Formats: sequence, structure tokens, C-alpha cells
Amino acid sequence: MNIISISDPGVRMIESGGGRTVFRATMALLVAAAAAVMVEPTIGQAQVIAVDGDGTVVLPPETDSKHFDAGQLERRGLAGLREILDELLPDTAAPPVLQVPVSQVNDLIAQLGDDQFRVRQTAMERLRDIGEGARPLLLRAAKSDNAEVSWRAVRILRAWDARKYADKPQHLEAFAAYCRLLRDDSRLKELLRRTAQAMEHGLWGETRQQILVHSTAALLRADKEEYAAPLRPFLDRGDLQIALLILEAASDAVQSADAASFDRSQAMNLLVRAIGSPREEVAAVAINHAGYLIERSRGSNSPLRKALQDAFEGPSESVRFQAACVLMQRCKSEAARDFVLGQLQGGDLSRKYAALNMLQSQPPRKAEPDRKLLDALQPLLNDADMNTKLMAVNVLSSYAGPEVVRRLLPLLGEKKERHIAMHAAQQLRQQPDKKMLRSEIKAVLEDQSRKNLHSELQSFLKQLGEEPDGAAEPEASAVR
Repeated sequence: MNIISISDPGVRMIESGGGRTVFRATMALLVAAAAAVMVEPTIGQAQVIAVDGDGTVVLPPETDSKHFDAGQLERRGLAGLREILDELLPDTAAPPVLQVPVSQVNDLIAQLGDDQFRVRQTAMERLRDIGEGARPLLLRAAKSDNAEVSWRAVRILRAWDARKYADKPQHLEAFAAYCRLLRDDSRLKELLRRTAQAMEHGLWGETRQQILVHSTAALLRADKEEYAAPLRPFLDRGDLQIALLILEAASDAVQSADAASFDRSQAMNLLVRAIGSPREEVAAVAINHAGYLIERSRGSNSPLRKALQDAFEGPSESVRFQAACVLMQRCKSEAARDFVLGQLQGGDLSRKYAALNMLQSQPPRKAEPDRKLLDALQPLLNDADMNTKLMAVNVLSSYAGPEVVRRLLPLLGEKKERHIAMHAAQQLRQQPDKKMLRSEIKAVLEDQSRKNLHSELQSFLKQLGEEPDGAAEPEASAVR
């Protein structure tokens, strides 16, 4: 960016980050110091302004001074809804109407090519302020043979677009509160029309996505087929992010439903449909939402429970795994648990990690493990993959009892991966029954076939507060 000084009758460079540049009188100028409009320089008085590296500058930025209040919007009825949607979803707004005569706009366009800089700049700013109603005329001007007129027309169009499509997170809170007040069909129909239109246009920016989540949730909270049906096609086609935001909105709407309508609401129907979607990404996210809702669902015959069971019995391995995790964790399904345990022996490393994470989060904590779990974890304690081994130790350590101790003690003798030995020692110290722990250690010390562990076990036992009777002085150990 170049900092230049304007004085009558010419332009003088005073500093440039990109080298000295010759500026023509045709360039657009941006007043520095955050001035909203350009101040006419007095003859002989210098004025500092900022210019892009190529000698071009956009118009002075417009400030967004709008403020929305949910209560005020509610009192204004349909007009209030349209006003906030025009601001937040401007691509769905009705075409703007030109508020000044066409001849006035054409005169200002002609002045964009005037010989006098002040005339050109003033015309540019006035056209910008006239607004989107003049867009067709500016689009035509952008194709003008006059390079100055074309260049300035393009700058005005860009300024409008920058304002129109700017991220506006400052209005999200008011919009979310307002959406929860919508009950009447006239506003809900308008909201549906414009929400669907915005979804067709696509997403840009985090704020737009959240706007559509709030508007979609409002439509689903109305719990009417006419507002839910137009949303369903978006689950099966088009932008995946649109489908996922619909699921987020459906989950929000379901959580706000009362007990009587929970299982049969339109939002629940949409989630159930998504669980069976042929798009695996959609099904996986729907299953994840179901995990937070299943406990409120009524019994094993609820539509949500049935959809999860159907997904678990379906052809897609990844979807089956997602459903199994929910059914195991939330519904205590033994079949689902067996499936998750089976993933520990599979070749998919990411799914093996996910299964171990899920098993570690399973209650009860510090109960004795069953044989199925012990048999599934045993090979992993000797796995070549370090992460797999550590995660298996964590799962096993969430349980208690002699079977757990007997499988962890050999890890204290790890020579190459000492961090595994140290981690196993740390987990063993957390066993609640210290008497049983010492007894198991002594049993190994008495086993002459396992002398390779004796030094480490003697050191560990000493740290527990009891040195074995008649034991020799232990060698230096890395297990601390």
C-alpha cells in the first residue's frame, strides 16, 4: 500500500511500500483515518490518503449500523421477518427497486468519466449510495468503452457485493431468539421459501450456515408436514454441508419437543430418514445425533431405536460400526458390543482406534472385565503398533481385579518401549485392591520361569510400600 499526499494542483508520492509509482489523475482515492466520505482538500493543504499497490482503491467502507431486536421484529410481523432475512440472506431478497429517476443515474454514470477528479469521485460515491436498484445500469456501465467509467462501475459493483455478502455474526443472537417466536403460517411460509432458496444457492461463511440452522429448526419446531417435506430432498442430494446443517437443526428441534410428540415429530421423522440415507456421511452424522436422543425415546419399538437397529444390520460396515457404538453405549446391546469387539481384530486401524476409545468410555469403571473383553484385548497388548498397545492398556485399566493385573504385569518388563512399561505401572497403581495387587506380584516372583520380570517387579513392589521378603537388591529400573 502506498501513502500519498494530495495538494492542488497535483499528486506527490511521500512513501511507498512497493517503490515510487506515477499516479494518474484517473485513480480512485480512499481517505485515510477511517473517513466515511472523502473530504475536499483545500487548495495548498495536503491530505493523506491510502492507495493500493497498483494505484487503485475501493470506495470508503460503509458501516453496518443496523441493530435487530427479537421483540421488535416480532411486533412488526411479516415485515420484520423480511427485513432481517434481507440483511442475513440477501441473495433471497426481492429485486431492489430504483428509488431515483433513471436519468439521474445515467447522468452520474457519465460523470464517472469527467475530467475533474472531484466530479468523478463524488459521482462514484453517490452511485454507491443509491444502491442495488441501480445495478442493471451499473452492469451496463461496466462494459463501457470508456476505461475510467468501466473501472469505476466495477468498483461500485464490488462495493455492493462486499456489503451484501459480508459475514454478519453480530445479528445471529437476535435472529436465533426471533426464530423461536415464529408460530404463524404466513411467516413460516416466507421463512421456508427463503431458506430453501438459500440452500439452493449454497453456503459461504460460518454465519450463513448458522442462520440456516436457526431458520430450519424454526420450520421443524412448527411440526407440520408442509414445512418438513421440502427439506428432505436436501438430505439425499446436493451440498453435503446443507444436509448436515439440516440434521443439526432437526436435533435441536427434537430436543425441544415435549414427551408426547418426541418420537413422532417431523424433526424425528427427518432424523430417522437420514439414518437410512444412502449417503454414508449423512447416515453417520444422523446416528451421532441419535446417540444424544435415544435415551428419551420410548422403548425398544421406538422409530429411532428401530432405525438404529436397521442401520446396524445394514450392508455398510462404517454405518454398522457407528450404529453399534450407539446401541452398545446407550442401549446396552450385547450384539452391538460383540460387533465392536470384533473390530479390534480387523485390519482397519482407524476403526480399531475408535472401538478402543468407545470401550474405554464404557461403564462400569473398575468392575471386573468379562471373558469376551479379555480375549479381545489380549492380542493388542503385544501389538506392534504402539498406539494400539497404549489404548488397550487404557481399556483394560478401566477395569479391576486379578485378571487385569495378570495382563498388565508382563508389560513392566518392556525393554524397548519403556514408556509402555511406565504407563502400565501407573495404571497398576490405580488398582483399588492393593492387597490383591501385591499378591499377584509375589506370585510372579515365585515363578522361576519368569525371572526376566523379577527385577522390575521387585522395584515396583518396593514402590508400593512393601519389599519382598529375602529379595535381593533390585537392579536399576526404568519403571517409576
